Amino acid sequence: MPRVPVYRLPSRLARALVPLLASPLALTLILACGGAAPEGGADDGGSGGTAVAPEEAAAGSAAASAVTLGHSLGDDGRVPAGEASTVFTAGETVYLSLAVGDAEPGTEVEVVWYGPEGLEAAADQGTVETAGGHLGFSADTTGWAPGTYRGEVWVGNELKEEPELTVQ
Repeated sequence: MPRVPVYRLPSRLARALVPLLASPLALTLILACGGAAPEGGADDGGSGGTAVAPEEAAAGSAAASAVTLGHSLGDDGRVPAGEASTVFTAGETVYLSLAVGDAEPGTEVEVVWYGPEGLEAAADQGTVETAGGHLGFSADTTGWAPGTYRGEVWVGNELKEEPELTVQ
């Protein structure tokens, strides 16, 4: 019998699609059962921040409250005052500081950068050591073409932030 190839989604794509596909299904099931969607789960549009569901907060997932890009990182994982920037020259190192919020120690964090063509340009990984601290990441821009680059900050299996930078 011939083998049938099995297609597997890349892990980053799967992590992005599962919540998107699960949300409409959950809403359909709630409404089909005569219930109402829970209150407070949606962003009210006024805060400008990322809404965190109560289940996530109770589970201790990270609420990535701040991402800062810059030209250097301090020993504490933060971009020093005066070093913050979203504009870089090809060949410079881009530093990203992430406030990990209430993430559980041991939570894996990944930062992936995508170029103007949508292809992966760089990636860096780290692990939360203490809740409330900062994690620092870096990307070498040698060989990057001028343009706008989009980042994805994954905390655990959840996309938390999508910073952008410009390479001149």
